[in-house]
Amino acid sequence: MANESSEQTMSRGTGLVERVRQPRLAARLAVLVLAGVVGLGAVAWLGLQDLRGELENGYALQVESVTETAYGVLEQAYAREQAGELTREEAQTLAFDVIRELGYGDGEYFFVIQHDGLYLAHGANSALEGQNLIDLEDPEGTPLVAELSAVSANGGSGFVEYLWPPPGDPEGTPIPKLSYAHGFEPWDLFVGTGVYIDNIDTAYASSAQTQFMWIAGIVALVALVAWLIARSIRGPLSALIKRMAGLTEGDNESPVSGVERRDEVGEIARAVEVFRQNALEKLELEAAAEEDARRRVEAEAAAEAEQRRVLAETADSFEAEVGGIVQRVGASSEDLRGAAASLADAAEMASTSATNVSSQASIGGGRRRGVRQPRARRCHHSDPRARRSVVGDGAVGDGAGEVDRPPDRGAGRVGQADR
Repeated sequence: MANESSEQTMSRGTGLVERVRQPRLAARLAVLVLAGVVGLGAVAWLGLQDLRGELENGYALQVESVTETAYGVLEQAYAREQAGELTREEAQTLAFDVIRELGYGDGEYFFVIQHDGLYLAHGANSALEGQNLIDLEDPEGTPLVAELSAVSANGGSGFVEYLWPPPGDPEGTPIPKLSYAHGFEPWDLFVGTGVYIDNIDTAYASSAQTQFMWIAGIVALVALVAWLIARSIRGPLSALIKRMAGLTEGDNESPVSGVERRDEVGEIARAVEVFRQNALEKLELEAAAEEDARRRVEAEAAAEAEQRRVLAETADSFEAEVGGIVQRVGASSEDLRGAAASLADAAEMASTSATNVSSQASIGGGRRRGVRQPRARRCHHSDPRARRSVVGDGAVGDGAGEVDRPPDRGAGRVGQADR
């Protein structure tokens, strides 16, 4: 039992491996559709990443461009300071007032911070001015002021992404923000601005949803087309498989469907039709051969019956002829026996007559010279008994005549009769 169970398990495993190696048409089309879905998903994901990158680059270019405008305000104030028109304090106050008033977009603003973290100007929240927020971190722990100071040190510039509550939000929920800072080395500060990029996520999600809907529609369309293709192939193929099974079982009369098609299924159907026609021709040849064999057997049987009839007629004719011959031979034998008996009687009579003649001769020998003896009459009767009576009569009347005949003549006839 254990061996049978292990053999069944191995057989099932082998069948599974064969199914994996040689999947059905529907499975192959499903794999094709799945591959298409994966490919479309990958393309969509890459597209979304590109979209996000483009949106971020667009915002980055925007904040960089507007920051350069505020940076130009600082350069102009510094130029007037250098020209002696304004003191540094006056120049900075003038520049900071102008920057506070600058704005763009949907409530976007500028800020000016010293590299040590002291807020000098803030276009949206003046309460922050005069505060040193170098250690300020967003909810995710990003030290935003320190990183802005770092990227803009020594007159440099750069981007920092962090969470910051938008102005006018009563709840003050931090949202993603991308800021750009450009260091102004003469005054040891940097000016910067930022844009809230939650709309990037919104645009990203909207674009992802749109692409997902497109992908879903394309996948549904591809799946429908694949299903229709599989149905158009599987149905005729299943019919051909059943038809071929019918051919193996001897069903050669049912027609083969699909022979009129002009695709590969039609070619297979026409090949199956060729097999069916060959099977029909084979059956016809076998039937003709059986008919010939039957006729040959019947002819042989008829010939054998005719031969037996001829032999029977010949035997009957031979038997009839032999019977006739036997009857004729029997009749001849009867005649011969009758003739023999007649000859025997004649011989006996002749012997008796001879004896009588001898006796008479001895008695009347003296009278032989003076008396003339009459000749015995010969009778040629066919009946021996008639001839016997004639001889008897002659013996009585003519004894001397009988002495002259040979005494053994009658015995010789008896011998001939016996022969």
